[in-house]
Amino acid sequence: MERPNPSRFAQASPRICGRKFLVTGTGSGIGKVLCDELHRLGGIVIALHGPHTDAPRTASDAYGCDFTSVEQIRATGATVAKRHSDIDVLVHCAGVMFPKALNTEDGLETTIQVNSIAPFILTEALQTGLVRPPRALVFLSSEMHRCFPICTWRASYVHTRRSRYHAYALSKLCAHALLGRRSDAETNLFVHPGVVDTALYENETGILGSMVRFVQKLSFWSPEYCVRELLAQAIGPSLGGDLSGKYDLKPPIYLNLPERTSWPLSIPDDEYGELHAHLARVAHQIKENDHSASGKLPRTGHS
Repeated sequence: MERPNPSRFAQASPRICGRKFLVTGTGSGIGKVLCDELHRLGGIVIALHGPHTDAPRTASDAYGCDFTSVEQIRATGATVAKRHSDIDVLVHCAGVMFPKALNTEDGLETTIQVNSIAPFILTEALQTGLVRPPRALVFLSSEMHRCFPICTWRASYVHTRRSRYHAYALSKLCAHALLGRRSDAETNLFVHPGVVDTALYENETGILGSMVRFVQKLSFWSPEYCVRELLAQAIGPSLGGDLSGKYDLKPPIYLNLPERTSWPLSIPDDEYGELHAHLARVAHQIKENDHSASGKLPRTGHS
């Protein structure tokens, strides 16, 4: 496999030193490797990891945060902003893909909450406490949504017709619609990292699971390779101002690391309408949670 461009990576490396990064999903996979590499290059890393994973040793500060709890996400974001009000880059690496549709304690489907709502709420909580907007927001997204029409969104979260891949793909697209219009960062980048050897597929079982794991080890990118490309193509350029003036940053830019291409994400109006209708329902649930005495959302089922 082609190795990352050495000159591009070398150019990005000095821009990391002394900068402060908040990275989510640092318990394993891309997030953990990114945390280690940023530390090696002289970056100051604040790490967010899941409740059942350990904090990376290379983090300057670390927080356990359960992304299935809206209350905990908000509290963690406020705490981080209070202690670190000068974050330069926010990198969302956390993501899940479950074989079955499950509700969180807030009444939202787990995939949509962890992959879409959690980074949105965390970003909002941070922005209220930072002394200045981050230089960049980088979200580890996916191109999988190109395989599915948005108009079948509801079917992604119905038990009898659910596809875990569909649910995952559209949850990542949902995050794009939410974060891209509410982030105060100077540069917003949504990055397709390629197919990477992480724990994302660990819930696959049976023959399919065995096949996926075989192909995963044989041909998927390693997290180390992905992180070097991420630094060279996204994080480094965003810190150096290389992206300013080249792209329309609102809506944010989509980067495809394997193809080394970038473009504004374009979605047909009718499909985008369906996406926003779903987001409106989710936002209504979150608002109800804010005004609820119990702090829990009503369990309205899967929309």
